[in-house]
Amino acid sequence: MITRTVYGPLPDLTLAHDQLKDLVAKLLSGYLTFDSNTFTNHLAKHIKAYGIGLELDKQMVHTGGLSQRDTDRVREIIWDFIIDRYITPGGNGHDTWPTLTITERGKVYFSE
Repeated sequence: MITRTVYGPLPDLTLAHDQLKDLVAKLLSGYLTFDSNTFTNHLAKHIKAYGIGLELDKQMVHTGGLSQRDTDRVREIIWDFIIDRYITPGGNGHDTWPTLTITERGKVYFSE
């Protein structure tokens, strides 16, 4: 089987906002402290592995992460979680973005 490598981001996801938010919440359930960029890369790998929200040609290998549009959507979802006090900026000796920590309230939310 001949494969073609696609350098660059994935195509835009077909997930609605609530679907993407649920997926982000599901993946965040495994974290206590995380780096926003590393998490976004983990999300992209999960999406590629399970084919969530997009249909990829089986003969194509995508090397990139999320599209800029979807990266922006994920950042907005994370900010919504910050506003809801499920996540707080800082952690692991860093008090700024992109390091984030799941709050006690967030641990309950993300485990549901």
